[in-house]
Amino acid sequence: MLKCNDLINLFSVKRPRTMNTLDSITQRRTIHLFKSEKVPNSIIKKSLIAANSAPCHKSTYPWRFNIISRKTRELLFEEYYKIKYENKPNNQKKIDIEKKYFNPSDLIVVSQIINEGKIRRKEDYAACCCAIQNLMVYLRSENIYSKWTTGKTTDSEKVYSIVKIDCKIEEIIGFVWIGYAEKPNDMARPSVELFTRYK
Repeated sequence: MLKCNDLINLFSVKRPRTMNTLDSITQRRTIHLFKSEKVPNSIIKKSLIAANSAPCHKSTYPWRFNIISRKTRELLFEEYYKIKYENKPNNQKKIDIEKKYFNPSDLIVVSQIINEGKIRRKEDYAACCCAIQNLMVYLRSENIYSKWTTGKTTDSEKVYSIVKIDCKIEEIIGFVWIGYAEKPNDMARPSVELFTRYK
């Protein structure tokens, strides 16, 4: 049985503090080379809660988060390699790309429910972008990095088939790669004053 002092010690354990909101936003960076260390599932779940808290016009909640298993990622890799190199297979390149593709701890394919209205569809895409940003900012607060990719892979009919998404109902808007990585060099951004107008 735990004694009173044991309970005090249990709850007084110092845990690493998450960074403040501004730091997690300004330190969010796109990472290309991840470590193979696994991100805890509890953090992935919290990042999805953050994503699901994004604003969306008319409460459409147009985002869908497709959690990709290792087996499915292997199928996606084969399609990615085929698209990228088509008729120019390169075994050394394939080995290099495999590391880049499989090292990230997690992969989430984000899709958007298709709305036939032009304005609503634009608003829904903006909402999905907010959701992805929320997800990435939360991850950064936990010292985890991410990368949002688009391109030919997101347009491939085969990819839709692999992840079991009906392209008539949903549109893939990005792959979000998640994992631990070395802290990148600081990046100088232009002053916000350059983009700010006072009227």
